[in-house]
Amino acid sequence: MNTTNTSKRIGFGPRLGAFLIDSFILAFLVSLLVSIFMPEHMNLFARGQYLEVLTGAGGPPSEEVMQSVWRVSTFMAHISMLYMLIEGFTGATPGKKILGLKIGRPDGSHGDQGLYLTRYMVKNSPSLLNLLVTTLGIGLLGRLAGIAGMVIFFGAFMMLSPERQALHDRIAHTAVFRRRDLHA
Repeated sequence: MNTTNTSKRIGFGPRLGAFLIDSFILAFLVSLLVSIFMPEHMNLFARGQYLEVLTGAGGPPSEEVMQSVWRVSTFMAHISMLYMLIEGFTGATPGKKILGLKIGRPDGSHGDQGLYLTRYMVKNSPSLLNLLVTTLGIGLLGRLAGIAGMVIFFGAFMMLSPERQALHDRIAHTAVFRRRDLHA
């Protein structure tokens, strides 16, 4: 395998920028889709009850409010996973595309869909496990999702190393580059 000068790999700052862009796009998209497909739940947001339930403020919520929060949260999780699949199929989220970034192999060569999907599954393993919990009701997977979430979160700080690869990049054998720096 050819090695590439790791200085062409993208580190923490631009990747955080792409994450923030994706977060804003996703928040807008989820808000829009909830208002279209779940308008009966929008009053939770208008009255601030959604945040009260999530933070525990305001005393115990009613059963109706809890069911509404559950439905909206599950809907949000599904939309988020579908949104992140863009990266799994193309090698870049919209945020990465806006900043001119793309996933490649550690040597700086272009990746393929198999590589992108592998990285997607590793990076999003906590959310994928949580989806299995909500679908299959297996509580143990929820505990594993929590552990995986902590590992992936703290592993993201490995981008600060000279290799500029997060833990999920190392596991999936990927790195992030400027699109123009990827080669055949």
